[in-house]
Amino acid sequence: MLHSKPYFLFIALLAACSPRPAQETSLVPVDSLQKLHPISEVLAAHTDAWMKIEGVTGTGETQKDGKPAILIFVDSLTDRLRAQLPSIVEGYPVVIQTTGTIKADHN
Repeated sequence: MLHSKPYFLFIALLAACSPRPAQETSLVPVDSLQKLHPISEVLAAHTDAWMKIEGVTGTGETQKDGKPAILIFVDSLTDRLRAQLPSIVEGYPVVIQTTGTIKADHN
């Protein structure tokens, strides 16, 4: 009976190392399975913080590749400003659009 422990260990090790059947994969992209908050809520949650960044002049909604995207307007896109802005927010891609300086017309 002393030899049963090594035999049991060998069987357990063999079972752990045996090949497993491949898991099925879905043809649906992972990002489409993620439940996104409405883009208007995402904008409302982040716009105040973006507007505090020097050079950001506004935000909005747009389309990128036929899908909803966040639009951030900037007066001039510098490397420093690009580094401060996200490329994706809560699953939505971000489009940055240069507008130039925006001034209020007091007429």
